[in-house]
Amino acid sequence: MRKVVRSLFNMSERAFDNKYSDYDESSDVVVAEGKLTQHFQADVRAHVFKLLEKLEKHSAKGTDWSDSSVYTGTTGIALLYIHLSDVFEDDSYLTKALPYVQRPLASLRGTRFSFLCGDPGPLATGAYIYHRLGKKEESHKLLEKLVALREDVVPLDSDIPDELLYGRVGYLYTLLYVRKNISPSAVGDALLRQVISSVLRSGQQLYHRLGKKEESHKLLEKLVALSEDVVPLDSDIPDELLYGRVGYLYALLYVRKNISPSAVGDALVRQVISSVLRSGQQLAKRLKIASPLMYEWHDSYYLGAAHGLAGILYMLLQAREQLSASEMQSLIEPSITYYLGLRYPSGNFPSSLGSQTDKLIHWCHGAPGAIHLLALAYTVFGADAYLKGARKCSDVIWSRGLLKKGYGICHGTAGNGYAFLRMFQLTGDAKYLHRAAKFCEWCFDYGKHGCRVADRPYSLFEGMAGTVYFMADMLQPEKSAFPAFQLF
Repeated sequence: MRKVVRSLFNMSERAFDNKYSDYDESSDVVVAEGKLTQHFQADVRAHVFKLLEKLEKHSAKGTDWSDSSVYTGTTGIALLYIHLSDVFEDDSYLTKALPYVQRPLASLRGTRFSFLCGDPGPLATGAYIYHRLGKKEESHKLLEKLVALREDVVPLDSDIPDELLYGRVGYLYTLLYVRKNISPSAVGDALLRQVISSVLRSGQQLYHRLGKKEESHKLLEKLVALSEDVVPLDSDIPDELLYGRVGYLYALLYVRKNISPSAVGDALVRQVISSVLRSGQQLAKRLKIASPLMYEWHDSYYLGAAHGLAGILYMLLQAREQLSASEMQSLIEPSITYYLGLRYPSGNFPSSLGSQTDKLIHWCHGAPGAIHLLALAYTVFGADAYLKGARKCSDVIWSRGLLKKGYGICHGTAGNGYAFLRMFQLTGDAKYLHRAAKFCEWCFDYGKHGCRVADRPYSLFEGMAGTVYFMADMLQPEKSAFPAFQLF
């Protein structure tokens, strides 16, 4: 009873009452065929351009070049422009994106290894833009730097975490991004496998868009070079998404997806994965818990998408082609089942092991991040428990997800809206498109609800850029994807 009371009290502190009606046939935003009404789509477009104008006026007054990250800095703005060029089929947005990565690439810090908060973000994004600009040499050089980071990411005796924002899984995302967006050969299978193995081992312990090929190749070389720091387990790199190995993994996957699978070889991706796996196995064994994988960041065993188990498992699942059947069956699926068992009765998830307060309905900590893992787990493994868990996540987000913390995607209403878009993709149920549209409608009144002002109010993950990204994705719900996180 005490836990329930605390949950209800925190809900009133953290979220506005959701006074929207849930979906029925009288929905004013979704028609019977599961499509958005023309009127609502027009409203979305109008508000995208309205907020974009505000964002560009702010940028005109001066850009903070000290922060080049995807999460709160200039590379996040570049990704927004890339996204807008796709949604509106307007290449002029690509020319706006390029300057936001060119300057940061000249002063990379070499201290963080994830896509969201480290060097792999600008490297992979820059390689992609240069590839599209036709500057092959520049793109290749950046890819070489990206791959070289393996030396820091893979070793388990480093202090690199496995989580998504700062760790190995963030590096893994980068590898997958490169393979998807540039070429599968840009990041070899061996590197993918190396990163995945590191994540698994860790768990048991606890300018492509416009065609500039040369510039793209230079950036890819730099991205790959980062692996020298990411792979070793004796480094101090964590495994999580924001600053760790899976953040680097995302960067590699981003390049493979958006440039070419050959841009980052399989060997590098596997190398990063291996480090994450070994790290997770070591910690789980030390803690003597039922999960075969567990991860630590800042002396806590986080469970959410940004720093914890959910984000790491999600990134590994997105790189599942580099996982063996045995690893999927003995490490990945049992860890997801363990995670699902930690769920609160409400459908929300704890932010870390031992947490007793059901309060955070954020992508970074809680159901809005968990839903992405459970949806993909259902697609891969087919277990009904994962689908039921995802549906419960959706319900608690609907009731408690209009956040007083703001409108952003990391810990705001727009990020919670992405959970509904993912469920619509998974099920085709118009209810979830309706819910996403209503959260988007809430964001139409950006700044008028009395929400907290973010520390980086115009950034991709904390501020206005992320809200614009979400609104633009409402115009293509079947193809929508949470930025710097959802690849497939």
